[in-house]
Amino acid sequence: IAFGRDCRSPTTGTTLPVTEWEAGSHQEVAWYVGANHAGGYSYRLCKIPAGGITHLTEECFQQNQLDFVGHTHWVNYGIDRKTGHRTEVPALQTREGTFPHGSMWRVNPLLPHMEEGGSDDYGHGHIIDIVKVPADLEYWRLCPLFQVGQQV
Repeated sequence: IAFGRDCRSPTTGTTLPVTEWEAGSHQEVAWYVGANHAGGYSYRLCKIPAGGITHLTEECFQQNQLDFVGHTHWVNYGIDRKTGHRTEVPALQTREGTFPHGSMWRVNPLLPHMEEGGSDDYGHGHIIDIVKVPADLEYWRLCPLFQVGQQV
C-alpha cells in the first residue's frame, strides 16, 4: 500500500488518493519489488466501512479477490528505471492451493539478486499487471490491497 504501512495508517494526512474504476473494467496495477524474497502475490479490494479506514478487516479483503487478465505481465527492471522501458514476460499463475480457495495468485517474475543467475540490475523493479474489476461491484470507496506471500 502506498502512503503508509497499509490503508489503515496513511502517512500523508487524513485523505488518501481516490481512483474510480468502472465495474467490469480491466485496470493496470503495479507494485515495486525492492527487497526481493521471491514468492508470489495477489490483488484485493475492500469497501471502506462506515467507521473509516481504521475499521478495515482482513476478512473483507479475502472476500474481494481480483482476477488477473491474460497470461503476461510487464517488468520495469531497476536498470530501466530512468527510461521507463517495460519488458513483457510470461506470467506464472494459479488458482490451485490458494487462499481464499480459487483466488488467483502470480509468481514474482524477478530473480533475487543473491540467487544464482540473479543481478542487481534485474533483481528489483516494478511489476505491472492487468486485473479485472468485478462486474457486480457496487460503487464503493475502495481500499486496494496488494498481498505478497512466500512461495510454498
